[in-house]
Amino acid sequence: MAVKKAQNTPATYEQAVKSARGTLIAVLVFTAINIILVTFKSSVYFLFSAYIPYMMSVLGMIYCGFYPAEFYGEEEMEQLFDKPMLAVFLIIAAAILGQYLLSWFLSKKHGGWLIFALVVFSVDTLAMFLLSDLQLDSILDIVFHGWVIFSLSRGIWGYSKLKKLPPEAPVEYYSPESGEPAEVPAVAGDSDPDENDGGDSELPKDNL
Repeated sequence: MAVKKAQNTPATYEQAVKSARGTLIAVLVFTAINIILVTFKSSVYFLFSAYIPYMMSVLGMIYCGFYPAEFYGEEEMEQLFDKPMLAVFLIIAAAILGQYLLSWFLSKKHGGWLIFALVVFSVDTLAMFLLSDLQLDSILDIVFHGWVIFSLSRGIWGYSKLKKLPPEAPVEYYSPESGEPAEVPAVAGDSDPDENDGGDSELPKDNL
């Protein structure tokens, strides 16, 4: 038995936008958590993370000398800045996250902001491919970035479809006999009080 393909409906479009906004806030939250974990020198890492703001915090910790001296010898790196300069790296990371937060907040009423979020995250994905040393364990990061781009793209699609929907037509009552528009029938008991006014009616005369 053939299965009928589900048709796209306004509810489908709205769900696409809602899902895209949910993906966006997930990226924001998990990236912020990863940045906090980095500053505490934790090795825990969550996949739902944007690459550029996360790496800004990592580079800040490295180049501002927050790791033991043995680390710099093994990784062939050196401290370039004083420790207070870490604040600059974190401010840059926060500014990038602020763009995602702004897009999430404004896309609630103006779905076009999802386009801005897609552009920012696409640049983030491109930077990941160009700047990071992609290895086998990077597959999950690539899959995650691909999913986010797909989700945001689908949200933009849903928003564009919602914009093209015609305005809702006013509800009309159709007569069951003729099938033509007619006045809404009055509900019993809602007649005009003036019609029931007995001031001008004739009273029965008494029999003489």
